[in-house]
Amino acid sequence: MVKNKIRDWLEVRIGLDELVKTQLTEYRVPKQINVFNTLGSVALAGYLIQVISGIFLLIYYIPHSDHAFRSVQDIMTNVPYGWLFRQIHVAGSNLMITAVTLHMITIFLMGNYKRPRELTWIGGSLMLVIYVSLRTERLSIALDTAQLLGNDCCDIFAHGISGNRRFHYPAPARWRLCDWITLSRFFAVHVSILPPLFLILMIAHIALIRRIGLSATPFGKSDEEKRPLTEFRKKTHPEGQPYYPYLFQKQALMVIGYFIVMFCDNHICTEVLFP
Repeated sequence: MVKNKIRDWLEVRIGLDELVKTQLTEYRVPKQINVFNTLGSVALAGYLIQVISGIFLLIYYIPHSDHAFRSVQDIMTNVPYGWLFRQIHVAGSNLMITAVTLHMITIFLMGNYKRPRELTWIGGSLMLVIYVSLRTERLSIALDTAQLLGNDCCDIFAHGISGNRRFHYPAPARWRLCDWITLSRFFAVHVSILPPLFLILMIAHIALIRRIGLSATPFGKSDEEKRPLTEFRKKTHPEGQPYYPYLFQKQALMVIGYFIVMFCDNHICTEVLFP
C-alpha cells in the first residue's frame, strides 16, 4: 500500500518509529497537569491560523495609499471566501492575545516562571510584547482598515472591523497616515520584521520547554526545586502520564474550543448563517 511505502521511506531516513516514541508515546508529563497547561498550545494554534490567513490576504492586499482601500474591498466582496479569511485574521488576532495573556497569568500564578525556567518566561514575555505591537491601533488602522478614501486625508474609516466609525486624528498624524511611504513601512514591520522575530522566539520557547521539562508542581515548589541550583538537571516524570494521548487530547479539545469561539465571532457567524 502507498501508506506503508511512505511510512517505510520515512522510517529509513529519519527513524520515524523512534521519533514517535521519544516525542509522543514515551514522553512523560506530570500527573497533575490540567487544561491550564494547554493554553500555550492554543496560542500556538492561533499563531498558525494568523500566518495562514495572513498569507492569503497578502496575495490580494496592495500596500499603497492609492490601492489599499480598494484591495480590501475586493477581498471582502470579490475574492471567493475573502471575507472569511479577513474576518478570521481579525477575530484571531484578538483571540490570540487573550490566549497568550491567560497563559502568562496561569504560569505566573502557578509559579512556573521561577528557576530554572526564567529564560522560558522571558521569551514568552517578549512574544507577548511583539504580538501586542502587531495589534497597536495605529498599525491596525494603517493596514487593516484599508487606509484612505481618495484624497480625503481628514477621515479614516475602519471598514469591516469596527463598522463605519469615523476616526479623527490631529493633522500631523493624518498626513503621516496618508503618506504611502509610511504605509509601506508599516506593512514591512507588520509582515517582514515582527512575525519572524515572533517565530524565532516561539521556536526557542518550545525548545526550552522540551529541554528543561514541564513543572510538576502547579502551585509551589517541590523539595528538589528548593535545593540550590548547581548544575543542569532536566525535569523528567517517570511516574507521569504519556504525552500522547493524555495531554494531546486535552490540547486538541482546547484548540477545537478556540475554533468554535472564533467562528462564533459576530461578523463570521452572521455571514455564514445569513449570506
